[in-house]
Order: sequence, then C-alpha cells, then structure tokens
Amino acid sequence: QQQQQQQQQQQQQSTQKAGMALSDLARLHLVGVLLAAKNQLPLLDDIISKSSVIALLEFIKSFLRLPSNDTSLMEAQRNSTWENFQNAEKQQQDSSLERVVVREQNIKKEPARAIARRLKQQQQKEQAMAAAAAGESNDIAMGGGEKSGKKGKISAIRTDFVQEWQGHLEKWRQAHVTLELALEMTANLTSRLVPLGNPEEDEMMQIEEGPLDADIRQVFSNILPLQQLLNQFTLELGSQWPPIIKQHLSDLQAKVAACLAHVIAIAMKGALSAVEENHWFALWRDLVRAFDKQPAVTGTMVLSLQSHADLIPKVVEPADVDRFLAFLLLEPTAPSRTTSAVRDDVKRDVVALIGIILCHQKHTREVNLKVCQALLEVSSPTNMNEVPLSVMAECLNVLMDLYSDDELHKDVFEEMKVLSHFQQTLPLFKQKVSRAMDSEIDLEHIREIASNCGDFILYKKGH
Repeated sequence: QQQQQQQQQQQQQSTQKAGMALSDLARLHLVGVLLAAKNQLPLLDDIISKSSVIALLEFIKSFLRLPSNDTSLMEAQRNSTWENFQNAEKQQQDSSLERVVVREQNIKKEPARAIARRLKQQQQKEQAMAAAAAGESNDIAMGGGEKSGKKGKISAIRTDFVQEWQGHLEKWRQAHVTLELALEMTANLTSRLVPLGNPEEDEMMQIEEGPLDADIRQVFSNILPLQQLLNQFTLELGSQWPPIIKQHLSDLQAKVAACLAHVIAIAMKGALSAVEENHWFALWRDLVRAFDKQPAVTGTMVLSLQSHADLIPKVVEPADVDRFLAFLLLEPTAPSRTTSAVRDDVKRDVVALIGIILCHQKHTREVNLKVCQALLEVSSPTNMNEVPLSVMAECLNVLMDLYSDDELHKDVFEEMKVLSHFQQTLPLFKQKVSRAMDSEIDLEHIREIASNCGDFILYKKGH
C-alpha cells in the first residue's frame, strides 16, 4: 500500500511538472479541447465535472487582461518600442541611400564620399523644407560627409537595428498572443447565449440550451473585466505606436468589443437597479470613446442600446449623433487589413445607431432634417452601385421608422420629398437584392425591408 501511495505521488508530481512545462498558450489550447469534448460528448459528464468546467472557464477568463497594468512600465515599453522602430526605419533609409551611392558611383565613377555628401545634402534640404512647412525649426546642418573610408566603398560596423526591431516586434506579439486566444475563445463560448433578433420586438429566437451554457453564463456574467480591457485598448490606441502594432491593437480592440457584446446580452437583461444603470451609462460613454479609435465597436453599441432603449434619453448626448453622422458621410479610410465586409458592417451599424437613438429620443426639427438629408444622400439611387446592400437597406429601414408616424416631423418628410425618394429607389433596390448572394449577407432580412418599403409607399400615398 505504501508503494502504491508513493507511485501515485510520483505520478502526480510528474503530471504537475509536465503541466508547468507547458506554456500558457498550450494550456489554453488544451482547455479549449476539453471544453469542446465536454460539449459534444455527454459520456464525459462523469469525468469532467461541473466544478471542473467552471475552473476551465475561469482559467480562460484569467487571461482577459493586458500583459502589464503598471502604467509607468507600459509607458516605458511604448517609448522603447517607438525608439526601436524609428532606429530600424532610419537604418533602412540609410541602407537605401548607400545603395544609391554605390549605383551612382558605378555610373559616374564619382568618389563615394562626394556622392554621399551630395545625397546627404539633398536629403537634409528636403527635411528642412518639411520642417519649415510644419512650423518647426529648419536649422539643419548642410555640410558634412565621411571623414574616412576607402574610395568607392561605404562600410561601417554598426548595430543591426532592423534585426533588433524584428526581435522586439516578435516579443511584443508573444506577450499578447495568450490574450488574443482567450478573447477568441470567450467570443466563441458566449456567442451561443445571444438571442437572435431585436430585443425590442416580440419575436426573439433563443438557441437551445447547451451542456455548458449555464456554466458560461455564470462565469462570464460580469462585464467589468472586458470593460476595463476596452478602456485600456482605447488608451493604448491613442498613444504613439508603429503602424503594424497599432493595427494589431485595433484588431484586439475589435475582439474585446465582440466579447463585450455577448456578455451584455448575458449580464444586462431585464430591469436595472440604480447601481446597474450607472454602470450602463459608464459603459456607453466608454464605447463612444472607443468608437473614435476603433469603429468596429458599433455592433456592441447597437446591442447595448437595444437592451435598454428606455434609458437612451438619459445617456445619449447630441454630440453622439453628430459623431455618427460625420463618420457615415465622410467615409474614413479603413485600415489596410480591415476587410470590406467589416467596413460594411460598421457603416450599417452606424445607420442603425442613428435610427435607434432618434426613435427613442425626442429631437428637434433641425436634428431630424440633418439626419434625413444624410440618409437620403447615402441611399440615393445614384449611389446604388457604390453603397453596400446592407447599408442601403438599413438607411431605408431607418427612414421608415422615422416617418411611419404621420404626426412626427411631417414637414421634414414633405420638404425632403421622402416618398418620391422611396418611389425612385425601390425598383433599383429590388434589382440589387435579386443579384445578391445569400452567403454574403442576411438576405431574408433585406427582402423583408424591401417588402416593407412597398407597403410604406402605399401607406404614404394614401395619406
């Protein structure tokens, strides 16, 4: 018996050592495998208990944080990253300059030092002109050259800043890879808990309860960890970063927003207490600030307002509508890695936000007129080929919501000739719907909007 106990202890110790040897990334992957197996195989209920599932979910949740919360350390890391990037950029520019020197020397047979001096002076002149245009000091030395060196060669023993930057970038990615995986796992786990449809409508489809849903709901019922992460990324995106890291931060922020949207559906159902209302108000303001850095949070904003539309008059500010209208009309250039589908979804959600706000908040004729003009411009028949189908559909949908009540802003409806707009747009809109692919967008919903547009025209013609 003692021998058996010793063997068991040795096995436990070896198992613990093996677990410690695994990286956090590997352990997260293993947790994902276990949860997937538990979800698909009921036979594992006796092996993976409820408490074990909770522990696995809590393990994922523990990685929903930045590698460091020390503000001074984070600032030092930002400065170090930027300096490293700048050094690498300068070295690459210098290397390009050297290649030009060698090429021109071979063509003109001019001494390397003379070419280097001339090109350096030319580069400094350009820098001086740029600095002067920006209102900066243009006191840039125009002389100088190589004091030594063999004719026809440019050589120096120097630090390879480009290699250092590549190492620094890889280190930064590795520091955030567990957070990225934890966000993706959280988004997948919580997505099942979001009902399909509009919370304001009676028809809501709840997906059939799964084996892990109750445990997921229990562990991810608090929005604060994700809200804190959202604010941290908003702050980071406002700082100076190399473009490749800024894009990665933006992608992570979008993943945080997706998780937050799901958790809102879990945590903020039903009537809210006074304390919960204050949390909801703070969440909205945080999302507005995040929108300026990462517009992909609009889906979370839509769900947030839909979940408690009665509180919109208390939390939404007039400047919020102006912010959304400016984004819709200016069509800011999206980052290179942002897909067209994501950009379309953002614009569609911005239109939906405007509609939700105006339909639940009393507003002036001036505001109504400004919004009407913007929606008519975006959904104009002349834009039918340029504007995505989902955005066009949402514009028409919001216009119907705004003017379905004959007593509300009837003067704007008539002044802007909204009925005529629908009569001209609907035939072209239907043609565009008929050419669309089901796999691209929610065509069933868009066909319903097209049908409603026909009914809207008939109703308005009768009044």
